Amino acid sequence: MSPKGWELIDQASRDGWHPAISEHIADVYVRTSRVAERGYVPDGELDAMRPGDYLESWHRRLGSPEPHATWVAEVNGEVVGFCYVEPSLDDDAAAATGHVDMLFVLPERAGRGIGARLLAEGVTHLRTFGFSEATLWALARNHRTRRFYEREGWTAADARKRYDHEGYAVDLIRYVRPLSAQD
Repeated sequence: MSPKGWELIDQASRDGWHPAISEHIADVYVRTSRVAERGYVPDGELDAMRPGDYLESWHRRLGSPEPHATWVAEVNGEVVGFCYVEPSLDDDAAAATGHVDMLFVLPERAGRGIGARLLAEGVTHLRTFGFSEATLWALARNHRTRRFYEREGWTAADARKRYDHEGYAVDLIRYVRPLSAQD
């Protein structure tokens, strides 16, 4: 248990994932998205999100071989955050580029070091698998999230992309971080 009352449970420490973990991760994803993306994504889209809509995706992710990996943070047995990493899928990425695909912590648990610890675990994992650089995408207008990544050693890159989805679009900015041995 960490000093702030939560514990990190990584993929490697489990004898395989219990299928129910997908439900807990999907719940954190939906609950966090509804708060963090409000004002960037239409309210109707956020309010329509249901954890069940993401179960198949999480079963697939959790069953992916390394270097794909997921870390989960729990408080009193409740999943309160997660981080998922994988090789970068960006068209312009070098083979040695890893990617932090998702980092979510329940809003009521923010500010306790959970996100920073989950992110650090993901970065360490990518480095361990030989990646020399890591990337992630953040909502360009979400300055709170961007400041968090910058505090954690990430740098905004020139790369941007637009995510168009059924009547709305969001702009994303890529963040990069070199993965040196001393990180």
